[in-house]
Amino acid sequence: MIYVIMGSHVRRNEAGSNWKRNGVAFTAASIVSGATAGAALGAIGGHLADGRRSTLVVLLAALGVVLGLLESIGKTPRLPQRSCETPQSLMRGGALRAAIRNGSILGVGATSRLGFWLWYVVPLGSLLTGSTLGGACVYGVYATARGLGPWMLIPTMRLLARRVATGFEGGSLWLLGQNALARRVAGFQLVLLGLMGVIGFGR
Repeated sequence: MIYVIMGSHVRRNEAGSNWKRNGVAFTAASIVSGATAGAALGAIGGHLADGRRSTLVVLLAALGVVLGLLESIGKTPRLPQRSCETPQSLMRGGALRAAIRNGSILGVGATSRLGFWLWYVVPLGSLLTGSTLGGACVYGVYATARGLGPWMLIPTMRLLARRVATGFEGGSLWLLGQNALARRVAGFQLVLLGLMGVIGFGR
């Protein structure tokens, strides 16, 4: 997937493409699409009464604690998601266009594989802010983190390729192999966020 993220095949096609330009385009598109989605959700949430929003926060936070505990021990219920990778067909329109389209898709997140229950905190949190600005900020933070991913992933995988694997692709496969650890960490984070929601809004 990292090849599509940067709008070029990092090793084999890098010579014909300005990957840094594509990376900036990817990051910007991710932030814009995520913030826009969050603003829309926040505006929708603004139609809910404050008391109803608080009740929803407590209920969803309690559910988050349960799901987080299950995820942290490896018994994760099946995620409702569109479980698919970013389509390689995005590359047909050129590297820059691919980076923009891919950034837009991943900035929202819902149209690709999610992997962790923790992700649902983003859209639900945006909705429950009840504010266009609040929703844009919540989703925007997520989209920014995802948009900056390639700038950290590429040097990390190159380092891994030298230390624990042979070749760039070997490093990426090793990183993907740490999914179980990542799942436990995400589950623990979801438990903490859930407890904060229950304590903060359950009074």
